[in-house]
Amino acid sequence: MRTNAGLLDRGIRVAGGIGVLSLLAIGPVPGWGLVGLVGLIPVVSGSVGYFPLYGLLGIDTRGQAANEGFLDRAVRVVVGVGILSLLAIGPVPGWGLVGLVGLVPLVTGVTGYCPGYVLLGIHTRQGGWEKGEGR
Repeated sequence: MRTNAGLLDRGIRVAGGIGVLSLLAIGPVPGWGLVGLVGLIPVVSGSVGYFPLYGLLGIDTRGQAANEGFLDRAVRVVVGVGILSLLAIGPVPGWGLVGLVGLVPLVTGVTGYCPGYVLLGIHTRQGGWEKGEGR
């Protein structure tokens, strides 16, 4: 199978999918465990390096390094850490799990790469896309 996802894209997908899969183990709300199965999609697509939606849209992220600017990244990290804090302080029963959502902006902010931006054709990095090493 031909690949269309770069290493950074693949890594974010696998990490995010594992986070969603964790709902299978800790889902306190009836039905949340089944939602965790959705995590298999990014884990599998990240592992094999092929994302079907990218294929349909003719997108190839191999070699693309970053698509987020400094301010974008900083805001994502701050928001991600803030949402993750719900894991520790969870003011309402079940809110602690909502804190796992904070992994998305945190990981994308730290890496400087957002797969959603690729789908929407957006980049906030000054100068546009920067090519990474190798394909």
